[in-house]
Amino acid sequence: MFFGMMIGICRPQLDKLEKWVLEHRNELTQGPYVADIGFMVSEDASGGGAVLSHEAMSVFSQVRLSIYFSEYVGHSGVDTPGD
Repeated sequence: MFFGMMIGICRPQLDKLEKWVLEHRNELTQGPYVADIGFMVSEDASGGGAVLSHEAMSVFSQVRLSIYFSEYVGHSGVDTPGD
């Protein structure tokens, strides 16, 4: 199974993926699964970013879900949080 996302900044989509996986962990059968998270760097990026909890990473491992981060050329045009 494949999950795909195209976003400007990773944080909102990683939060959604983590929330969904934790809510549906008992419904997921053994994979393999791939989540491909496409992103472009924010124009004024200066570090930091999204964080996956150890709880979500444990579920990813249990169901054999791999995550690919696909960086695209250019910038997203999305301001970084706090700007």
